[in-house]
Amino acid sequence: STQVLDAKIRLYSDINAAQEVASNTSGVLSENGTDILFADVRARVVRIEISSVNGSTAGLAEIEVIARGEANP
Repeated sequence: STQVLDAKIRLYSDINAAQEVASNTSGVLSENGTDILFADVRARVVRIEISSVNGSTAGLAEIEVIARGEANP
């Protein structure tokens, strides 16, 4: 079976994903979900880069982002 062993999650403050405001790594992803926690930051783009897999190919079927919307200052 294929399993994601590690991924890098990057948060960016701008729509062009040029200003990274936070990043974290996942470790092994669970089929039941894996929480990746961040401090409170303002982000507009989430980028996930799979960096290590067990198997020949891997992908993510679902991503859930829990956040709150705020008006621009």
